[in-house]
Amino acid sequence: MHRVYSILVCFILFNQVMTAQSFTWSQDIAPIIYENCSSCHHSGGIAPFSLMNYDEVRSLLLECNTAGLSKSDMFVKL
Repeated sequence: MHRVYSILVCFILFNQVMTAQSFTWSQDIAPIIYENCSSCHHSGGIAPFSLMNYDEVRSLLLECNTAGLSKSDMFVKL
């Protein structure tokens, strides 16, 4: 359940960044990820994947997009 929630948060945040040019990774997204996700999502952490930098979070988003997951799909799984 926590994994689905984490993926959902990242998916929503990155979709907002990609659709609104006023958001940036360093000012807007990274602080949210670091405050809420990175305590578990780091190399050697208890979470199954790391979310410590832009490339790792972007990779996760691309994986979700490749799997055909949309925001509505993520809400249904919760």
